[in-house]
Amino acid sequence: MTMSVEDCTKAIHGTTVYHPNAASDIVAQTCSVPVYTEGDTGQGKTSTWAALAKAIEYEFLDKNCALHEPSEFGGIPFPDFNRGVTVVLPMEWTQRVTKPKCLLFFDELPCLSQETRPVVLKALSERILGVQKFADDLICCAAGNPSEMSPNGTPLERSLCNRFYHHKWVAPIASWLKGMDNDCNFEGYANVPILPKTWLTFRPKWSGLIASYCRSSGNYESKYDPDNPGDPAFATLRSWRNLALGLAAAESVNAEPEIYHQIATGLVGRDMASMFLEDVSLKELIDPEGVLNGTATVDFKARLDILHCLPSAIIRCLQAKDGMSLDRYDRAAQFFASMASTHADLILSPLGHFVDLQPEGYAFSPEYCSKIQAMFTKTHN
Repeated sequence: MTMSVEDCTKAIHGTTVYHPNAASDIVAQTCSVPVYTEGDTGQGKTSTWAALAKAIEYEFLDKNCALHEPSEFGGIPFPDFNRGVTVVLPMEWTQRVTKPKCLLFFDELPCLSQETRPVVLKALSERILGVQKFADDLICCAAGNPSEMSPNGTPLERSLCNRFYHHKWVAPIASWLKGMDNDCNFEGYANVPILPKTWLTFRPKWSGLIASYCRSSGNYESKYDPDNPGDPAFATLRSWRNLALGLAAAESVNAEPEIYHQIATGLVGRDMASMFLEDVSLKELIDPEGVLNGTATVDFKARLDILHCLPSAIIRCLQAKDGMSLDRYDRAAQFFASMASTHADLILSPLGHFVDLQPEGYAFSPEYCSKIQAMFTKTHN
């Protein structure tokens, strides 16, 4: 029997409530996973993406797929007589994708012509548009109406589908009503999640949990069902990797449990998402608050999938409101020192973030310094 969303996310303790489509904002900001939002026309998809760009101080580059020829994305072949070859001349607007702080938005994606889809597929796969290489921090997202509602629209192919996080759009009624009450001024009413620079601290936890689930269940892949447009995502090695990024990003902004379920569903499909989150909820995870309060004992010989979760969870608890004290930080330091001696690979990524949290008046013990130094000496040899 499949667990409910509430049951299968009971091991997730995020509390921050964002706007109803915040999952798409969170995944997009990883800059590694393109996002596709699908919903009825006139429900604020484009304006919400523009609001994200404004919130994170990005330029919003809006391209309507129904209005552009293939050459406007991929460029125009042109003979280079001096070298005896044909080169591709890019359109001027594509130069923007090579520069920092740009959100590239493909609107009306189902209307993309069959001739143009290979160009966009390459952009999503290799982060190259024609001959223009994307900047490392470029955010790529798209939106559209269901293909049957779109002029000349056709369903997305399997290869395109698996590149995206698929988000089912929810009309932002609350922020719309506030804007209508304020003379059609819709800015500033949605609580937009903004990823901290340290969001990757949480990736080892989720990649470890995913590896544990796939190893024990054998569920590395799931079938793509073209006859089920309501659930376009399916599991592949790529989408599992993307899920680790998406869930790490969600934890970094203390997102509420429903967002985790949305992200998992939009990347590996509804059934696989429920089974994975159910597996997480049934693990005997160690309470990070117990570690910080001194009421829980950590067995450093426990299963790696359980220990994987603790470093980032402890950091999250320290970051919470009223979560920091000298005693709690000291217990965390003792935990990291012990992990350095037994499972150095599990703390190499989050350790820098932990040190950055060092409260005023706290000095690391000689034992901590010795174990951390020994860890780095060992890992560099």
